[in-house]
Amino acid sequence: MKPQFDVIIVRGAVIGSSVAYFLKANPDFEGTVLVVERDPTFHFASTSLSSSSIRTTAL
Repeated sequence: MKPQFDVIIVRGAVIGSSVAYFLKANPDFEGTVLVVERDPTFHFASTSLSSSSIRTTAL
Protein backbone atom coordinates (compact mmCIF):
# COMPACT_ATOMS: atom_id res chain seq x y z
CA MET A 1 0.00 0.00 0.00
CA LYS A 2 1.20 3.48 -0.77
CA PRO A 3 2.16 5.61 2.24
CA GLN A 4 0.34 8.65 0.85
CA PHE A 5 -2.87 9.35 -1.09
CA ASP A 6 -4.37 12.50 -2.59
CA VAL A 7 -7.94 11.62 -1.54
CA ILE A 8 -9.04 9.34 1.31
CA ILE A 9 -12.72 8.38 1.44
CA VAL A 10 -13.87 6.97 4.77
CA ARG A 11 -16.80 4.53 4.43
CA GLY A 12 -17.51 2.99 1.04
CA ALA A 13 -21.20 2.24 0.53
CA VAL A 14 -22.91 3.87 -2.45
CA ILE A 15 -21.77 7.45 -1.96
CA GLY A 16 -18.13 6.74 -1.10
CA SER A 17 -17.78 4.22 -3.90
CA SER A 18 -19.41 6.59 -6.38
CA VAL A 19 -17.14 9.46 -5.40
CA ALA A 20 -14.08 7.23 -5.84
CA TYR A 21 -15.32 5.92 -9.19
CA PHE A 22 -16.08 9.33 -10.66
CA LEU A 23 -12.82 10.84 -9.39
CA LYS A 24 -10.83 8.10 -11.10
CA ALA A 25 -13.00 8.28 -14.25
CA ASN A 26 -12.35 12.01 -14.60
CA PRO A 27 -9.48 12.47 -17.07
CA ASP A 28 -8.50 15.76 -15.38
CA PHE A 29 -7.90 14.03 -12.02
CA GLU A 30 -4.43 12.51 -11.84
CA GLY A 31 -4.35 11.80 -8.11
CA THR A 32 -4.65 8.64 -6.07
CA VAL A 33 -7.74 7.54 -4.13
CA LEU A 34 -8.08 5.29 -1.09
CA VAL A 35 -11.48 4.02 0.10
CA VAL A 36 -11.51 2.83 3.73
CA GLU A 37 -14.43 0.59 4.68
CA ARG A 38 -14.51 -1.41 7.91
CA ASP A 39 -16.79 -4.10 6.47
CA PRO A 40 -15.30 -5.52 3.23
CA THR A 41 -18.60 -7.30 2.46
CA PHE A 42 -20.55 -4.01 2.70
CA HIS A 43 -23.25 -6.04 4.52
CA PHE A 44 -23.26 -3.56 7.42
CA ALA A 45 -22.47 -0.43 5.37
CA SER A 46 -24.86 2.50 5.72
CA THR A 47 -26.45 1.95 2.31
CA SER A 48 -27.31 -1.69 2.91
CA LEU A 49 -28.79 -0.85 6.33
CA SER A 50 -31.09 1.87 5.05
CA SER A 51 -34.46 1.61 3.38
CA SER A 52 -35.58 4.82 1.68
CA SER A 53 -33.47 6.90 4.07
CA ILE A 54 -34.83 5.04 7.11
CA ARG A 55 -32.17 3.21 9.11
CA THR A 56 -32.93 -0.43 9.86
CA THR A 57 -31.13 -3.15 11.75
CA ALA A 58 -29.79 -6.12 9.81
CA LEU A 59 -30.42 -9.49 11.42
